[in-house]
Amino acid sequence: KLVSFLDQNIWNFEPTDAFVSFHPKVWLVRYEKNTRKSDEYKYRLVVMSRNMTSATDFDIAVAMDGVPVKNSSVKNNKPLVAMMVGLMKTTGRQVIVDQLQKELPKVCFKAPAPFRTQVFWPHTFEKFKCPLLNDNGKEKYKYKELMVISPFVHNDTLEKLAQKVDCREKPILISRENELMKCDPEVLNSWRCYAMLGNYENSNVEVGEDESDVMNVALHAKIYIVKAKLKSGQKDSYNWFIGSTNCTEAGFGKNREALLQLKSFDESTSPNKVLESLMPFLIKYQPTDFKESVQDAGGGKEMRELVFAVSRLGYNVVLEQTGDKYKVTVSVDENERSKVVKDDVSITMSLFGHDSQKWELIDCNGNCCCYHKFENIECSMLSSFARVEIKAFDETKTFLLKLPIEMDEGLLTARHKKIMSEIIGDEERMMGYIMHCLDPCAMPGKQIKKRNQTKHGSGNSDKGLYLLPIYEKLLVAASRNPQLLDDIGRNIELLKNTCDKDGQPILSDEFKKMWKAFK
Repeated sequence: KLVSFLDQNIWNFEPTDAFVSFHPKVWLVRYEKNTRKSDEYKYRLVVMSRNMTSATDFDIAVAMDGVPVKNSSVKNNKPLVAMMVGLMKTTGRQVIVDQLQKELPKVCFKAPAPFRTQVFWPHTFEKFKCPLLNDNGKEKYKYKELMVISPFVHNDTLEKLAQKVDCREKPILISRENELMKCDPEVLNSWRCYAMLGNYENSNVEVGEDESDVMNVALHAKIYIVKAKLKSGQKDSYNWFIGSTNCTEAGFGKNREALLQLKSFDESTSPNKVLESLMPFLIKYQPTDFKESVQDAGGGKEMRELVFAVSRLGYNVVLEQTGDKYKVTVSVDENERSKVVKDDVSITMSLFGHDSQKWELIDCNGNCCCYHKFENIECSMLSSFARVEIKAFDETKTFLLKLPIEMDEGLLTARHKKIMSEIIGDEERMMGYIMHCLDPCAMPGKQIKKRNQTKHGSGNSDKGLYLLPIYEKLLVAASRNPQLLDDIGRNIELLKNTCDKDGQPILSDEFKKMWKAFK
């Protein structure tokens, strides 16, 4: 239900071909001052190597806060603005697009110490290219020192980077041991190679107080540290490139990636100093026999092409209400479907949260079904996403696909109300939700008690046990953060006539009377 609640804010990036991945890991957060009248704001930019998953790998992130500067634009923000505005345009959220175009060019982000300046590189978005390699490795300057930290590496990319180094000392490469084993020893001979210690790389480490949670740890950070060859008399500078880009052909070429460049004049940020600090976690890697078939086999090529073709089919969706439930009919044109019919391939689809109803688009014998009706779907479980499973080439691939389901404002509001009421459930949890909105650090279980329901009545004498702490927090919000009351008020209005499974209102008359004073 929670994912269904959020799915209207999730948008899929449509690649241009099967071998382009949308790979950046960037968060842009806008903060407003807690007042209805103020137009004060600031932004926080986070660029990292970490995905939004439960993985516990070694990653890296850089967070920078920025405030607007008066009557000027920040030159270094142009790539960031281009990427964010370009992505938001695909969602149709024009209000956010206009806001970004107006505000973001004037935001000055502060680099973390000891770094002094920063540049954002959304390479392969529009005209932007990877800053580490341009024109096949030919650049206006060479590198005096270079360190590459990447979980995935490729021979060609390593060769191009090594050619840019103009010094006696070899560049430094840190990667996963199993990835280094796939590289040509002749290529690795141009590098000082290190792998993560066996105690950390691909190991199971017990974490948590009860030592029951198993954490799989692997290198996942992507860091490139460059000391440029400058003119005589200029002070040495160290440029860190941090983000999503793996040291591979895809990472430096087709993929949509994002890197943040940070410049420092501090010797502690040099490649050799960083290596020295990481040595307790590393072992020197000696190149072994080259497993050419592993790296150059292009594993999964056929499956990637099939997934791309299935995701690009023209799906037609019809949404119908049948009583208090809904029916979703999904169909594919026969000419479109023929593009993915192959021997020993099966493709099934189910609406997100409804695995019991499956549409066998194509079975392993090549038989096809051009449409399917998903029936008896609750309003709260309506979702634009479908789960697709492909079995082919001795492997199984599962992914989410966003369908063109059109929901009008009335249905979206009813769906929102139904999901909220099912998640919250009763009066006690509703009060806990309101308290959490007012004070995220509060402990609702200790500060709010459910009214006692006894044979003598409704328990009105106990109403102060939960109304008093909320009333106090509402008073604080009214004076310091009135916008918060507007946000809470929208959900109170939505749920004011909603009852729990026992028929009891989740908003009591006592609370409604108290709330009137704050509307």
